[in-house]
Amino acid sequence: MSISELLTLLARIADPRRVMVRRHGFEDWKPVEEVHQIAQQLLQSPPQEPASPPAAAVREPAVLAEDATAFKDVRREMTGISGWLALLAFGQVMGILRLIFNVGQYVQSIDDKVWTYFPTVIWSEIW
Repeated sequence: MSISELLTLLARIADPRRVMVRRHGFEDWKPVEEVHQIAQQLLQSPPQEPASPPAAAVREPAVLAEDATAFKDVRREMTGISGWLALLAFGQVMGILRLIFNVGQYVQSIDDKVWTYFPTVIWSEIW
């Protein structure tokens, strides 16, 4: 490959100083900076162009306006463990409420005569 062909290829690379080259007479690969013939032509600073102001980015909508109205009230689905944790918390609260309700039903189902015959036993059963 000729030096002019190599220079054309190296001009396309963002950082040509990292490129390693080898030619007849070299013992090993060398960075482009160390090869005098290439470094002299490649690493010359190019003439500075006046900096142009950055162009304003124009963003196109991803969907049509008619299609976007269909997705107005879409909510994110729970993903991962969050859905299961919400279900677990709901179960914990409902378990306590169910226990309170069942104890209330149990106390109401006790006959009044039992309260008079065994007041201590019933009282200890509730607490």
